[in-house]
Amino acid sequence: MLAWHLVVLPALCAGVAALELDAVLVGQWMLSRPLLVGPLVGWACGSPAMGAAVGAMIELFSLEDLPVGCVIPLNGTVAAAGAVLLLAGPHAVPAAAALPAGLALGIGHRALESRARTWRSGLTAELLTSLSRDEEPPWRAVLFKSLALQWAMTALFLYLGTALAGPALSRLWDLAPAFGREGLTTAFGWVPLLGLAVLLQSFLRKLV
Repeated sequence: MLAWHLVVLPALCAGVAALELDAVLVGQWMLSRPLLVGPLVGWACGSPAMGAAVGAMIELFSLEDLPVGCVIPLNGTVAAAGAVLLLAGPHAVPAAAALPAGLALGIGHRALESRARTWRSGLTAELLTSLSRDEEPPWRAVLFKSLALQWAMTALFLYLGTALAGPALSRLWDLAPAFGREGLTTAFGWVPLLGLAVLLQSFLRKLV
């Protein structure tokens, strides 16, 4: 368990944070989509099929969430990675609890992203000041600061979120009454159908 928290989990969170940069900052090659992040993290944890299933479900739920303008959507990258890490970690959180916890992490990341955007607006002012003085703008330094902040913020958030939620959720699951566990398990069984409903709605909107 010590190796998981000191080596495996930090490395995985750092890798996921690097992929997350693709969402709006670098490339936009779709590498950050849950459909890819899920199986990649699952493969790194020894269970690519589980990761693919979780990634596919979160992908369906985040199809309509797009970072347009000032809208900050659910972070599907963090949600998919968080759910898989909770499932595969040493505390073995059941899927019925890991999936909603992963979605909660994806939603929680939005608050940090909002603060990061405010900070990055200060970098824009720095560039404008250089231009107003007829100086060469520090493009590389500003780009590095922006990417480094996003990467560090996401990696730390994902690490702390999964490291703290893992043992807490595992313990709560054991303490929960049987009807509560059965209810969550039943609800989890309906998740693929709900995801397909979201996909169908998305297709219908494009046809209308």
